[in-house]
Amino acid sequence: MIEDRGHFDGIGLTASGFVPVFGTTSTTQIRRSALAVATAPEPALRSTTASVAWSIALSPLVVMGLLAAAMSVRSEIASGESVGVMIVTAAFFLFFAGPAIIAFAIVALLSRENRRIRRGRPIGYRLWQAAWFCHRCAGCFWVSAPLAGLPAQQLMAPHQFRAMVWRAAGYIGGRPK
Repeated sequence: MIEDRGHFDGIGLTASGFVPVFGTTSTTQIRRSALAVATAPEPALRSTTASVAWSIALSPLVVMGLLAAAMSVRSEIASGESVGVMIVTAAFFLFFAGPAIIAFAIVALLSRENRRIRRGRPIGYRLWQAAWFCHRCAGCFWVSAPLAGLPAQQLMAPHQFRAMVWRAAGYIGGRPK
């Protein structure tokens, strides 16, 4: 982690003229090496904040669509109109409700993926911590297999190691082993 603090001063121009400006800055950066990325014990969690915000913002459209559909069905029952009005009503509802439904579906999928990652963390970290990296060979290996089905004392490229850890932890292809 790289932290940096600084001080600045200068002159700013405002509507009332020039004014002195003083302040401090603070920045924090996290940099990861290519090796750390290639041998990551778990994928990054995906944020659901934007999708939830869109879902909430688009929710009134669902209500508008439901109201329009209800009024259309009510008028159809009163006047005895054809099935064509029902089709138009359904299309109208999907036009309004579709974006909100899609946003809620995205939230559900992202949440499901995040749950899978959280569920597999203990296994993923256990496998990751038991492994060794050989700088001379630029490969990863386990001295003894920490889990049945994983190769012991077999050198593998970092991306192969990561795939094995992620597959065993259930991040890729289903439940953890």
